[in-house]
Amino acid sequence: MRNLVDIKSKDQETADPALLVVGHGSRDPRGAREFHELVGLVRERSPGLAVEGGFIELSKPPISECVNKLVEGKATRISAVPLMLLAAGHAKDDIPATLVREG
Repeated sequence: MRNLVDIKSKDQETADPALLVVGHGSRDPRGAREFHELVGLVRERSPGLAVEGGFIELSKPPISECVNKLVEGKATRISAVPLMLLAAGHAKDDIPATLVREG
């Protein structure tokens, strides 16, 4: 499976991709807090990389909002990385569908 989605034209493929970390979401606020802390560490350790982290459900922000933010920041390619125990259908269906719909 390829998690890299072109947002703009094919002639911009040499640009570094932005990173979208995708979590499932949780009703427990501690889970969302830990997820955001991890995304913050990735952002801190990769200063030249646009990094956003969002959720499929149950927690905020939704990944659609993160995709919009990356595109507003001039990202032309987004590499989505699922960060969940059982990504299965979410990685196969939900994440690519959101990237295509929002892009």
